[in-house]
Amino acid sequence: MKVHSAWVAAAALGIVALVLVSLFATEPTSRALLALASIVPVLYVTAKLSQTFEKQLASERRRFSKLRHVTDDFILSVRNLNRLAVLAQEPNAPEDTQGMMEQVIGRMRTTVDRIVEVAGQQDKGTAAETPPRDRNLTQE
Repeated sequence: MKVHSAWVAAAALGIVALVLVSLFATEPTSRALLALASIVPVLYVTAKLSQTFEKQLASERRRFSKLRHVTDDFILSVRNLNRLAVLAQEPNAPEDTQGMMEQVIGRMRTTVDRIVEVAGQQDKGTAAETPPRDRNLTQE
């Protein structure tokens, strides 16, 4: 995370200022102005941290685009299989509906094999730029 340490210090001081304002400021107008002035750094740091995390998450999503595309194909096959299953329940369903369902199921099996092949494959150039966040996720 790249947040300037001065802003983190300003946010910490803002929190301290909020506590002091709530304890010692008696006039409502000055209390409101001081509270507003002291919360601005906190809000700024929060926004910056949020942007940083969103950028990291977006870059992680882009790291595995092959897996994403294959997974999208699988979801499309699931939708097609569901449509055919609904169609097969209708009284005037085409005779070859079961055969079409078998074709979709075959594509799904092929897609699952492809998912296994591309799982963990990162897009070129992203492995060095974005290290894994936590290597201990699968270790006990």
